[in-house]
Amino acid sequence: MTVPAFFAGGTIRDMEGNAKHSVDDAESPRQTHRAVWMPRLFPAHSGLFMRTARLAALAALVVLPAVAQAQSATVAATATVVTPLVVTGTAGLAFGNVFQGVNKTVLFSDATSGRFSITGFGASQVAMTFTLPANLANGATNLPIDSWDVRSNATNVTAGATALTVTSGTPVNANLTAGNLFLFVGGRVLPAVAQAAGAYTGNIVLAAAYTGL
Repeated sequence: MTVPAFFAGGTIRDMEGNAKHSVDDAESPRQTHRAVWMPRLFPAHSGLFMRTARLAALAALVVLPAVAQAQSATVAATATVVTPLVVTGTAGLAFGNVFQGVNKTVLFSDATSGRFSITGFGASQVAMTFTLPANLANGATNLPIDSWDVRSNATNVTAGATALTVTSGTPVNANLTAGNLFLFVGGRVLPAVAQAAGAYTGNIVLAAAYTGL
């Protein structure tokens, strides 16, 4: 048979008054109640708290690497736009009087040769494009031109001029000297035996542009 027990004076006793044990060798009912019921109140949260505490402790042990302070510098960006090219036609190509059936040639070095000048920046390279007429015209009548002779020089003299291979519409390169280039143009016309009399004209066009060299 189970004998009921009660708590009195710091000692647990049975119903007959016999001492069972004291508070020195056993927990009081209040302590026992607290020990038994506190875990039951928060069973899941107690484990979560322990895991969070462990993670916090580990995070405290992690030492982040030191970040070096960035360094910087500045340089200037500059550009100089050079002198623009200027192309000038200084004299026209003049064949003068031409006779039927007799070819007429004007040399590049003749006083009546065509003349151009180009001025620009220093010793820069330029691309020159000539537009050369295939004929001189008088209304609907043509006077053919069958050849051209084009030379260039650093000074405005024909002596020592350099021959250029020129095709109408095709660029040819040359270098300025001290910002200058001079061009001399000769050619030949082929009048027919029955060539109509009259004044024949045409245009020689020179275009130039820097190549960037």
